[in-house]
Amino acid sequence: MNFEDLQLAWQQEAKAAPKPVIDETLIRGVRLHSRKFQRRIFWRDLREVAASFLVAFVFGRIAWQAQVAGSPAWPAWIATALPLGVAAFS
Repeated sequence: MNFEDLQLAWQQEAKAAPKPVIDETLIRGVRLHSRKFQRRIFWRDLREVAASFLVAFVFGRIAWQAQVAGSPAWPAWIATALPLGVAAFS
């Protein structure tokens, strides 16, 4: 087969290809599932940020108490900053 025969066969095959059928119910279903997925991800992220703030609050309180008592508080301050970084990244 030469190039012209291959090109002719390819062009005929492309013309014979059926047009896609757009099913509106399928599109609506995909959009519905997409919205449900987006809501699920939003609430998961919100819970993750709330938990990060809670953990940061607990470690911040420990760090503050250690600093007032005169103990080294830098590890607790770092432990406070890490969950805040997670919340900022989310």
